[in-house]
Amino acid sequence: LDAEKMKSTALKGSASATAASCPPSVVVVITGKGPLKEHFLARMRQTPLIHIRIATMWLSPQDYPRLLGSADLGVCLHASTSGLDLPMKILDMFGSKLPVCARNFTCISELVKHDVNGFVFDSAEQLSAQLFSLLSPTPEAAAALQALRRRLVASEASRPRWEQNWRATAGPMLLRTRSRAFSPLLMRQAGLSATLAAIGIGICLSQQTVYSMLSPGTP
Repeated sequence: LDAEKMKSTALKGSASATAASCPPSVVVVITGKGPLKEHFLARMRQTPLIHIRIATMWLSPQDYPRLLGSADLGVCLHASTSGLDLPMKILDMFGSKLPVCARNFTCISELVKHDVNGFVFDSAEQLSAQLFSLLSPTPEAAAALQALRRRLVASEASRPRWEQNWRATAGPMLLRTRSRAFSPLLMRQAGLSATLAAIGIGICLSQQTVYSMLSPGTP
């Protein structure tokens, strides 16, 4: 909201002929239904916005990828309490060939490469500038967004697939561990995939998280 408010303020006070005659009109769709939703909605209603419309919705698994596929740009505000888990929503966006502006935190660089497959920001001011540079109704902004999408597609095409990453990184480390949570005997009896599913590992873990889980002395 702070970034969108800055964008609205800049438009309102802009002396630019382009901004005055053809300002960027943006529809922001926010998905989710967390406990802070009502607080956000109340703040949204109190925030003056120009040429910006915000909609909140909860989508079915069938409609969510359709929304991502029709969007021009994704924004991710994820920052976990541990700072070590990667946001699944970015993987959803990348799977839809949707560039992302992502909030910076400890391990986000493992997923979002700044100015390669998206942008990383540390403040509302930076996010506002990124939105202007990609969504303004100018040939330069349109070209920048198209170029960012092309880099994203190329980056995803060269990224190792899930099984390749598993065999090269997580699998060998898990097989070597002697922790009680990953019993080698249990792995041999039930199979590695079944064991991991049984103990609930179904989230997107960063390499830093895996290393910390399997380092010597980890309980």
